Amino acid sequence: MQGLDLFNSSDVDLADLDGDGDIDAFVSVSAGSSSAVGNQVWLNDGTGTFVQTMQVLGAADSEAVALGDMDSDGDLDAVIANMGSPDVIYLNDGAGGFTDSGFALGGNELSYSVVLGDFDFV
Repeated sequence: MQGLDLFNSSDVDLADLDGDGDIDAFVSVSAGSSSAVGNQVWLNDGTGTFVQTMQVLGAADSEAVALGDMDSDGDLDAVIANMGSPDVIYLNDGAGGFTDSGFALGGNELSYSVVLGDFDFV
């Protein structure tokens, strides 16, 4: 069994992030120590082995992650709950590459979790 080599991981959400049909991992990382490296994306190579994409997403004290299609383009984006800084949305390019959307949700509150849902159903 393979372990993802992360010192201070705080949460993980599993889904197909690169559109190849297998399950990948988006890991939020808490900055509880000076060795925190930021949130990370690990892609499944199709054999159950996860490969780190070398993306370092944010430097905040991230406590939780939720995946959902925030920009209606058909792929899963990531919403990160942060402690002491605004929550953020990272947009997926469809191949598992994430970029900061520029949206800052809330202020410097203490966010411990995040849940997504569709609130405009009719």
